[in-house]
Amino acid sequence: MSGRTRSRREFLLKSVTGAGAAWVVANAAGIEEAYAFVQQSARSGQPAAFAFFTPAQAAEIEAMAAQIIPTDATPGAREARVIVFIDRILTTFEKDAQGDYTEGLAELTAQTAKLYPSAAAFSAQ
Repeated sequence: MSGRTRSRREFLLKSVTGAGAAWVVANAAGIEEAYAFVQQSARSGQPAAFAFFTPAQAAEIEAMAAQIIPTDATPGAREARVIVFIDRILTTFEKDAQGDYTEGLAELTAQTAKLYPSAAAFSAQ
């Protein structure tokens, strides 16, 4: 039985990995453009100007990304300006995902309010 379970897990892992790789290949040009945009934004020394997110939404997404990729001995999501990358792709080749981010932010706000009633936002945690 354990051999069968392991085989299913391996299959799922490989399937997800394959799907991620397929997404990267299909969107390589957009990813490269967004990466170049982030680099240019970082070199400018100016605060990020968002095309999709409001400043409050950007703070929430950035805080969440920093939980996933924290700063430790190496740079984390904040230093990599992941929020600028996400904002850029949501206004270019991933426009269809804008609704998912809007819904996800609303859910994050609702869950934060339940867990931390005194917190105004996830980013305050």
